[in-house]
Amino acid sequence: IEDDLQNLIEFSSDHFVLGADFNSAEEKKRLYLKVTDQGEKQGVIDEKKVSRLSVTQKMLSVAFLSADIIRIFQESASFRRRDLDRFCSDFDETYKGALRRYDKLIKQKNAVLKQDPPGDIQLWNQQIIPLAETVYTVRQAALESLAEQLDQLCKTHGFLTYDALTIDYELKGNHNPNGIDEQYGVWLEHTLQNYGEKERLAGHSLIGPHRDDFKIMIDGKPLDRFFSRGINRIFAVLLKWSQMMLIQSKLGLKPVLLLDDTFAEIDGNMKLKLRDVLQGNAQIFYTTVLEEDRDLFEDATWFKVSKGSVTHA
Repeated sequence: IEDDLQNLIEFSSDHFVLGADFNSAEEKKRLYLKVTDQGEKQGVIDEKKVSRLSVTQKMLSVAFLSADIIRIFQESASFRRRDLDRFCSDFDETYKGALRRYDKLIKQKNAVLKQDPPGDIQLWNQQIIPLAETVYTVRQAALESLAEQLDQLCKTHGFLTYDALTIDYELKGNHNPNGIDEQYGVWLEHTLQNYGEKERLAGHSLIGPHRDDFKIMIDGKPLDRFFSRGINRIFAVLLKWSQMMLIQSKLGLKPVLLLDDTFAEIDGNMKLKLRDVLQGNAQIFYTTVLEEDRDLFEDATWFKVSKGSVTHA
């Protein structure tokens, strides 16, 4: 989660090494990760170098959820898109490649729009539309599955009483509250034509999946605007857990959850409900500064960190 890798390295060192032992498909694995102050990453699994550390996603499903998890409903649309893109890349194997090609074309189109005078963007739009349609289709399917999983979790464990829960996809440039009445590719082509002059004046692309957003709706009301911070935090945790459950069913990997004071600002009763959702379905590492949180997890092993020393608590 840290963009500047130098911030992860001790001031007096030029690199750090992180190691972990884990079990995957009944086999013991050992992973080492080395990061240098030049931003270089090196990975080794069982003494074999791996060029892309994402290979571990096929062996180990890990999610880090901090107290900042509520940001998914507070930050800009770009923050939510990045989270959705990560999930969709695991949800559908065609997604990552289509998104990469789409982003590349958007950069090229933006370069044309920044020319003085701006160049003709019609050629770029024609290449962008089919890729955008793929991205849009996978996102819609992913959000529909997430909404079903989220709804089931909420109703089963009684987090909130409501009639309908949906996750609505918001198309930039669509002013019809009821969505679009035509195929997405047709709609996008028409919208790009209508926005051509605006894009030339702005100097960058204004329409497409790179500008879209999504919102969780409870009985037709946006979760982030009409419900408390505590409810938003609960739904943020449940949304991430729903993502992991869907990926788990696909890859057959039992998740590992790294929870960094994730239950902050949640009352004791709701904490127990969240514990019941997570416990037994994942291996959990939970850090907290609250002594009362020791009673949350059954059969837990607790450690205390003081001045850099780790001891049994």
